[in-house]
Amino acid sequence: SMKNIMFALLVGSAAASAAAPPAMTPDAFIRAVIESRYQDDGKAPPVEPFDANLTRLMRPDPESGDVGIDFDPICNCQDHDIGKVTARRISEDAKLAVVEARFINMGTPVTMRYTLRRNGRSWQIADIMLPVQGSLVAMLGGTPPQRPSGVK
Repeated sequence: SMKNIMFALLVGSAAASAAAPPAMTPDAFIRAVIESRYQDDGKAPPVEPFDANLTRLMRPDPESGDVGIDFDPICNCQDHDIGKVTARRISEDAKLAVVEARFINMGTPVTMRYTLRRNGRSWQIADIMLPVQGSLVAMLGGTPPQRPSGVK
């Protein structure tokens, strides 16, 4: 019947849009976050960079106003003059991706690793592996996200 055909079309298009790939690859997302955050080129950042869990963990304590970190976790720095940004996807599955970014900050080469969570048609940072401290989420008292399948 016409009703069944319309229903099948609606269900089919909903499934197709749910499975639609993100507008940006995980590595392009991280490059865009870093460049829009630190390079004054007028580009808007691609959505809120952090997922809800990491945003909550980084929020100041409502009682004391204390913040769990005193540095910018994206660059693992307090001062920045960032250039030569490259990013490569280490792994990706349907929900998570790991991206390694390299950049020069104030003359020093930096390598950072970000775990991203798919959020609709975009990505958000779910955790950052800090070179010395390890998982930012763990450092802030949370449970780090699983790694994408196939990542050691």
